[in-house]
Amino acid sequence: HRDLHSFPTRRSSDLFVKALHILHAEWSEPLTIARLARRAGINECYLKEMFRQRTGQTIAAYLRALRMGHALRLLESGQATLQQAAHACGYSRADKFSQAFRRVHGVMPSQVSRQAAASAQTV
Repeated sequence: HRDLHSFPTRRSSDLFVKALHILHAEWSEPLTIARLARRAGINECYLKEMFRQRTGQTIAAYLRALRMGHALRLLESGQATLQQAAHACGYSRADKFSQAFRRVHGVMPSQVSRQAAASAQTV
């Protein structure tokens, strides 16, 4: 016996895709799960459950990884300082940004910045 959530409807799939589009378009903005659910037109609890089923991650973990991917590109390119990258990714505190960055990438963002600066000098 399978529950109803095992058979996603076309509408729930469309709403999930809408939520993903919102996350990808507004990754740098402060975004609560309640607000995301409202904007996508889906129940908050159902969105959290569907998100975990379809991505294997929580919404918060997915958004953190999305932000940290952007941060990595900014730092590797040398286009931003650590503080600028933190701010661009929605973090007001550099220490919280550094913790999140390390959790996702396994290195401190300052290491990435130093490597980018060293690479720029050798070119």
